Amino acid sequence: MGSEQANCEEYMRNLLGESGKEPIDKDKQSVEIELPPWFDAELFKKGQKNYFKYAGAMSNGMLVGLIAVLAIPSILKVLICSRRSGTPLDAYRRYIRTIFHVVAWHDNDMKSGTKAWQSITIVRKTHLASRKMCERAEQITITQRDMALTQFGFLGFLVLKPRMLGLPDTPDVMEPLIHLWRVVGYLMGIKEEFNICTDSVSTTKERMNAILSNVYRPALEKTGEQFDLMSKALLDGLWYSDVILNFRPYMCFAKRLAGCEGYEYFKSDFEKPPSEETIKKLKYQQLLWWERAVLFYYIAIYEYLYKITIFRILYNIKSYVMVIFNYYFPIVAMYKFGIRKAYVRIFHGKSTEPNKQYD
Repeated sequence: MGSEQANCEEYMRNLLGESGKEPIDKDKQSVEIELPPWFDAELFKKGQKNYFKYAGAMSNGMLVGLIAVLAIPSILKVLICSRRSGTPLDAYRRYIRTIFHVVAWHDNDMKSGTKAWQSITIVRKTHLASRKMCERAEQITITQRDMALTQFGFLGFLVLKPRMLGLPDTPDVMEPLIHLWRVVGYLMGIKEEFNICTDSVSTTKERMNAILSNVYRPALEKTGEQFDLMSKALLDGLWYSDVILNFRPYMCFAKRLAGCEGYEYFKSDFEKPPSEETIKKLKYQQLLWWERAVLFYYIAIYEYLYKITIFRILYNIKSYVMVIFNYYFPIVAMYKFGIRKAYVRIFHGKSTEPNKQYD
């Protein structure tokens, strides 16, 4: 245990120190993608299957992570510079595209010529182009640290808070999940010394706990106006794909998951029994009655009902149907944004270049 802690401390020093500021794909004009030497096809495939087996929990945990990522100032600056997430329309198109990319990574073999490989190539090229644009326009860059913290956004809460998301905390779930995202991180250009995921569940959890405690929780407890604008745009945009999403209740849900002070919901969330005065000051107490009902819905679904097999199956079907509708029949988005802008595609014909029309 002492060795793991020492390794974690060294990892955090590298990540948060000068070496973590190294630009992603430094000095590269193009990207070449290849699988890591430690790639385990069987374990990766199991991670893909688990994604669909627990689709509701996985997608919700990732959404919480994507909101949390906006609290990281360096990442927020890049997103503002890219001008692709500041309005509900921009956020809708950006994050629906993210959903389609994630589905592609889980629904296809990760090898050259597949949709998963094409998707990885598109995202990697987009990151390279965004880095160069931001360096020219704002003198900011996308660093190894930014990429590692973004990697946390996709799986950190799933690994650290699985029971609050309805996900089993078992080796059969955690090992494939961590391996899959270790591979994705590698393919995205994250160097091994910065990759949050390792070949050990316990080592990975140690790193993630350190990142949550030292980076994400402090950032989420001291968010500013830009975070509020961007996170509201994100949730308002995704409302057109899932109408149960609402900004204030979901922020309470997300910050409770991160362990932020004042966002506790049950008395069991506290380390010590809270006073009545403390309970009265909790953030959810400031919500309107219908917002409280929505927050209760989130907690009841993921923390309790999703653990029941038949409910999980039915809720997963709802998640699958939503993805299909968002791809073929984005009706609510059509009404708001117009037919052409409501349709989002990550592939343009047979090319590996992103379809940037209407972005």
